[in-house]
Amino acid sequence: MGNGTVIETIEVIASGGNAFDIRGGTVNPEGLLAHAHGNDGISIQEGFEGSIVDAMILNRNGSDDGLHIEGPAGDSANNINDVAFNGFSLNEVTLIRKIDSAHSDNDDPNLIISFDQNAIGSLSDVLIEGWDPITHNGNVIL
Repeated sequence: MGNGTVIETIEVIASGGNAFDIRGGTVNPEGLLAHAHGNDGISIQEGFEGSIVDAMILNRNGSDDGLHIEGPAGDSANNINDVAFNGFSLNEVTLIRKIDSAHSDNDDPNLIISFDQNAIGSLSDVLIEGWDPITHNGNVIL
């Protein structure tokens, strides 16, 4: 995708993996809907510096994280303080988890949002519904 690429109003249903997999770049997708994805609703990796606006993630049985966010990879991650890196922004995001109790995935709880140690960015106007607080190593994780 090059300069001026427009990505808006995209729906992904029952994907076998990530519904949206964004790796690097500065594209600004708008109007994303993911439902019953096999892995993460939106996965941001390799130093994505764009903005995602108006996204809805509907996790179902078998879905993994609502959002999975990683920072830069390779040399960029090692030198994060030495380069100009603005990070991602997520605005107007709705995360809903609906698990059929007859097919509960409690043995493998997924996270609302998972961040790696290099993730840099901002989230605003995020609505979360249907997740119970999850603890990991004694800490409450969203």
